[in-house]
Parts: sequence; C-alpha cells; structure tokens
Amino acid sequence: MKRRLPRLRAAGSALAGLRLPGRGAAAPCWLADAGPDGISLVALRREGRAGAAVWHEVLRREHSASDPATALPELLRAAAEAGLPRPRRLAVMLAGAVPATVDLPVDPQRPRAPAQMLEMVRYEAEPAVAAHNAAWTIGAVLQARAALDAAARETVTALSRQGRLGPDGDALRFGELALETGFLDRQALDAALAAQSTLQMLDRDIACGWQGALVRDGQGHKLPLWRAAAMGAQARADWRAAARAAGIGLAGFWPRTGLATAWGGEDPGVTLGLELTPETVYALRRVDGRCGGQRLDSRDEQAADAEALAALLLDWQVEPLHTLRLVVADTALAAAPLAAELQRLMRLPVVVAADGAAEAARLRAQALACELEAASAARAVRIPVEDPRPAPWRRPGLRPWLGAGAAVAAAACWQGWVWWDIQQTERRREAIEARLNASSADREQGQSQSREMQQRQREVAALRQQLEQTLARTGAWDAVQERRLTVPALIRDLGAAIDAQVVLDGVREAGNGEARIGIEVRAWSNDAPRLQAYAERVQQRVAERGISVAQPALRSRPGRQGQPGVELTFWLVPQTPELEADAAPAPAASGVRP
Repeated sequence: MKRRLPRLRAAGSALAGLRLPGRGAAAPCWLADAGPDGISLVALRREGRAGAAVWHEVLRREHSASDPATALPELLRAAAEAGLPRPRRLAVMLAGAVPATVDLPVDPQRPRAPAQMLEMVRYEAEPAVAAHNAAWTIGAVLQARAALDAAARETVTALSRQGRLGPDGDALRFGELALETGFLDRQALDAALAAQSTLQMLDRDIACGWQGALVRDGQGHKLPLWRAAAMGAQARADWRAAARAAGIGLAGFWPRTGLATAWGGEDPGVTLGLELTPETVYALRRVDGRCGGQRLDSRDEQAADAEALAALLLDWQVEPLHTLRLVVADTALAAAPLAAELQRLMRLPVVVAADGAAEAARLRAQALACELEAASAARAVRIPVEDPRPAPWRRPGLRPWLGAGAAVAAAACWQGWVWWDIQQTERRREAIEARLNASSADREQGQSQSREMQQRQREVAALRQQLEQTLARTGAWDAVQERRLTVPALIRDLGAAIDAQVVLDGVREAGNGEARIGIEVRAWSNDAPRLQAYAERVQQRVAERGISVAQPALRSRPGRQGQPGVELTFWLVPQTPELEADAAPAPAASGVRP
C-alpha cells in the first residue's frame, strides 16, 4: 500500500496554517473589523471557482464597544441567532494598527533571526507610530464615532486654541470644551476616550509584523523594500484574552488602513492605489500586482483635493502607469468629481473602487478574505498573534537550568558508558575462555576441515575454467550465426543498388577472424558519378542493418574488354558510436577523385 505524504506548506508563509473552505463549502470566513466607532463581526462566503471566486458578505453585526471582551461575546451570540456556525478562527483588522515602510540593513532574501528582526522593526516603526498617534486625537475619534460633526469639531478646536481656562486655572482640554459648549454629553466623551485608548499606541511595547521583498523601481532596478505593521501590545493581549474566553482562535492582526487597495486587478506593470479616510491618506504603488511602495499621511498635514493628491504621487509618475484605483471612505468627499480631476491632472485612468464608508468596509473585508485564502502570495503585512520567541538556549532565564540539566545528562551518560564498557569487557573475557577451552578439542577437526576446504577450492577452480571455455565456444557460435544471417542480406542489398552502368566486380570478406562483419566491395563503371551514386544507395540500404560504408576509394582501371573506366572500392563495416551519431560521409566527400 502506498503511503500518502503530507502536503508541504509554503516556506516562510505566516498564514500557511489557515485553510478556508474550498469551493462549494458552506463554512464562511470570519473577520472582525475594529474601528473607531466600535467592533463589527463579518462573515463572508466564497462563490465561484478558485480562479474567479468572489466573496460575498452573509452577515455583518456591529457593536459600539471598543473593548473586545465586551463586544465579542454579544457579536458571537448575534451570529448564532442568525443561524451561522460558530467560527473556529477569526482574523482581525484594526484601525489602531498602522502600516509603515521601514529602512532595514537586511537583505529580504536572507533575513535575520525573528527576535532580532522584531527589535529592528520596532525601532524603525516609531516615526509611523508617532504620526498615527497624532492623527487619532480626541476630536478625530469623536468625529469618527459621529459624536461631533466637522463644524462642531472646528468650533471646539478654535476654542482650544484660545487657551480657555477652567475653574481651577488650568487650560481646558478638547473634551472638556466640547462638554462645556454642549456639543456632546459625558457618556459619549467616555466612550470616545475608551476608543482612543485602543487606537493610540502610547506604551513603549508594540507588536510588529514585517515583510520584505525585492521590487522594481522606475529604472527597472531591483531594490529591497521592507514593510511593517505595528499595533499596541496591550491591544493584542486584550484580543487574545477575549478570543480565548470565547473559545476561538485568532489568525492574526492586519492594519485596517490600506486593505481596501491591497487587492484588486491583476494588471501587469505599475498601478497606483489611493485610499482616503477622514483621518489619513494612504497611497500604494503596485508592480505586477505586488506592493512596490506605500505612504501614509495624516489629513491634518495632507489636503484631500486633487492637486495635493497628485503632488503626493508625483515621484511615482516618472514611469509608465497603468491605472489609479481610488477608495474614498470619507462621506464628506465626492468620489466621482475627485476621480475626474485626478484623471485630468495625472493623465491616467482613475477607477473608483469604493465610494463611501460602507462600500470601503465591504471592500476591506473582501480584501482580507482574499488575503487569508492566498496565504502564499500575501499582499498585506500580518501581525502575528504572539511575538517570535528565541531558542531556549538564548533565553537568559533558562540558561542556568539548561546548564544544570546538561551537566546531569553528561554525568548520567558517562555513568552509563562506564557500565556498558564493564559489561562488554566481561562478555569478551567469557568468550575468550570459552574459545580457549574449545580450541584443544576442535584443533584436529579444524585441520580436517581445512584440508577439505582446499580440495573444494581446487574443484571450483577446475569448474570455472571449464565454464570459461564453454562461454568462449558459445561466443564463437553466436558470431558464426550472426555472419550467416547478415552476409546474404548485404549481398542482396549490393545487388539491388546496381544500375545499368555499374558492374559489381567482387565481394571479399575480411578474413581476419573477427566476429563482426567486414566486407570489401569492388565495383566498376565508365562513369565516376554513377559509382558515387551507387555507393550512396548502398549506404542508404545497409544503414538500417547497423552497417556503414567506409574507406571509399576511386582509381582508374580499364574494363574487362579494355575500355577506359573507374573502379570503386569500399568496405562494409559495423557502425561505431561516432558513425551512429553523425551520418557516414558519401564517397564524394572522401576527397578521392579518379
């Protein structure tokens, strides 16, 4: 019975352990979308074949809480009431995670140890984390949760710049000014502060994921590109605890920003992606469908008009571009006029992939489902559920225990080896004593056996000599049989190749006693080209028998009745490996002329 080998996983794939249902399967793909306005549980089901599969949402449930321990049980209960099976694994996309491009002195094809890579990525991602924290002010969170509109936020911002003081003489902060002006109540402010704590990464410990590749620049050179994703370590721990309490696993964490543009068309060449949210502007450069560069700017620093966006993408326009994919997740922006203005300024086809927050949310969910399905071709950076741990011998706390264990194991091995050596020595002593006791009794029997063995060796030598003689006679008989069958066939071929102007003078065997065929052929004609043609016809006929025409020679010789003519002499010999590889030369190619 043949043994079926296990299917190998893709090397270096962070998502190789995740397998979604195949075509026709009923189990959906489960995602969690953690945004500033709460947590949403999304279930998607794939329809169609693997090459043209489309993900459709079958469930979306929202919860206003930002804490996964509070929102996740209620969302799972709502999914069960909708008749869907309980998820086994959940992929989480977070607004509190930030994508970044980091500069690492490491070749993507030869990365360092995971623990060392984590430290380098953490250090290089600090500017992106700081910019992310600055973008999620309490005013941005309140506007994202629809507690304040843009006009009210601008009013409160203007008041905060005036430095208004409270009863204790301290300057009032944004939230306190919003309460004082009556734009929101205390409950909305507390919920926004709780959401801000999950969005910002204020602690020094951050969780990171990274991905490196060699990408093509505008001049066609291959350059290293390292992408990273960062989130708060405490937020990851909260999600792990909530998932463990719910009895489900986590597939990983992905930044919410940039997912909508990570997947799209498989257009060859260079394409651009642009994602606009109320807080950030995300730009993506794709080379043959893969990420070739990304940027993330705050809306406070980067305007959302067409001229500013075209200027942001200016250095990426030095090479031929295929298209621009636009995702507008800000309800205050009109996607169609913005796309038309970008197309006019950049002279590039602009495709609106999503217009509005709801369409952008659906597009993000579909992109993450595609990311989970195609783990070997990941396009978004995944933050693992746990940080990579160094090898046990590299952990400082375990080194003393490992040293003590190694010492104990070495002592036990040495004691076992000594015991084994003593036992082996005792067995050898007993065996030597037994052989000495038996040697005297067996000496005469050994001598007789030795004489008998010598006699058997002489008989075997005589039989071997007889066998060699028999084999030699058999080879001679085989050669005679081969010649008896081959020579008449060659003579028939020689006769069949003769025409009216050629006379076959004679056929002579080599006569050297060789087992293989060697025949000399002589032919005469008054026309040399006819003799050459005759030799060619003979070559064509005997080639199928493994015979070749060799050593053709022409010389002038009168005929039997004295008329002038030419005699052709050649040999029919077995083909050698060289003659089998290259066709035998025609008589004219021998250089012999009459």
